[in-house]
Amino acid sequence: MAKSFVAQIEGWSDKAMRNSGLVLKDAAQDVIEQMTETQPSAAEGGGQEGYVPVDTGLLIGSQVAAINGTVRDRGADIEYSLAIASAKPGDTILAGFTADYAVYVENGTSRFRGRYFMRNAALGWRAAVRRSAAKFKD
Repeated sequence: MAKSFVAQIEGWSDKAMRNSGLVLKDAAQDVIEQMTETQPSAAEGGGQEGYVPVDTGLLIGSQVAAINGTVRDRGADIEYSLAIASAKPGDTILAGFTADYAVYVENGTSRFRGRYFMRNAALGWRAAVRRSAAKFKD
């Protein structure tokens, strides 16, 4: 027996909501992974834009993830996929670094150029959403 039009629309709606949650989590994971890619410090030959420089480990160890303002995980060994597991469409996922000097490493100063690891990752959000939507378009 053929499904009624209403049942078909309800099924499509349920699938769209499920997929939007998957796209949100997958895209957030992609962007956060990009944001936290590391390289040696500039003193050790690193210095490429878009990567977190690691010298003492304090900056990369200050990672934090929050959903709607509630911190879910923090530290060097943070597992972002677990931190964002509870996120739903409409939630705000925040990820960043709490080290006092993180903003200076990100944006630079008059003494050194910025690394823009957060900015560059954030600029990739739309592309990450498109990639994730393609994965879950079933």
